Amino acid sequence: MSRPGAAARAGAETPMPRTLGALETYLAEDRDFRGIGPAKAAALAAAFGDGLHAALDCKHPEVIAILGEETATNAFAAYELKSPEIELLDWLETPPMLLQVDAELQDEQHYRPHELPLRIDVKDR
Repeated sequence: MSRPGAAARAGAETPMPRTLGALETYLAEDRDFRGIGPAKAAALAAAFGDGLHAALDCKHPEVIAILGEETATNAFAAYELKSPEIELLDWLETPPMLLQVDAELQDEQHYRPHELPLRIDVKDR
């Protein structure tokens, strides 16, 4: 018996999670990680802990030992395709860039918004 809403979610893409527990579940349930069920996902999480993302990224030989050659090759390819999602989420969570207009150009006599050169300063958190 499928879970409520599983059919509705089947066609929807879910971003790859960053936390270990969520990643373990994601690997077991995402259709792109064929051959990885709850047991193999748990084995990967136990073997690598918080380093599971890095292990998948660098194609760690222990991943192959746990999953087998074919499943590991598929997992590495799926991870490579989906890992930019994490980078995008990290980027979206960073503080917004602040646009600053050069102060000397803001006085009344020179203020022409369509001609203002803008300087982008990235502020630290």
